[in-house]
Amino acid sequence: MQDICAKAGISAGALYVYFESKEQLIEGLTERDREEFLGHFATFGNARDFNETLAQLFENCVANQPPHKAALWLEICAEATRNPTIRHTHLRFKAALRDSVHQLVIKAKADGRITPALPISESVSVILMIADGFFCQKATDPEFDLTGMGTQLLNTLKTILHPTSSALDGQREVDDTNELAQEHI
Repeated sequence: MQDICAKAGISAGALYVYFESKEQLIEGLTERDREEFLGHFATFGNARDFNETLAQLFENCVANQPPHKAALWLEICAEATRNPTIRHTHLRFKAALRDSVHQLVIKAKADGRITPALPISESVSVILMIADGFFCQKATDPEFDLTGMGTQLLNTLKTILHPTSSALDGQREVDDTNELAQEHI
């Protein structure tokens, strides 16, 4: 709580004017992040190019998150092991993310953009475990090469999700258009 108050530039007493407990504060922070992440899923969920969707979600939900947010997430995970109320809040957040990724993968499969190598539920579990690992690295290792490893992550996800040739053709069309545009500049 002291760290949160220090970063917010307010006293603990002032913080408790707005939040009655640590659990309520964490509930508020988690809800804010849940809405932000779900907004990203809604924005990119209908994109034609599934690879670009994955890249944008990685950028917005992992790479562009400030290190202090990753560290706070790690603290909330640790507190969830000790506090049943925070565990419940954390598990609700994870369930919302799981549902969003699951729906994204189901839609991409139904649209013929991917042919997952694993059952969808297992693919989603792997994706979320990898994302958790990236967020943990971001929180604990300031030297972590998020950009380089992000490329490897996307390649791994392509292996798991198997974008179809029509999805890859769509990416090639985008790449060709971008290349032509660059030539005319």
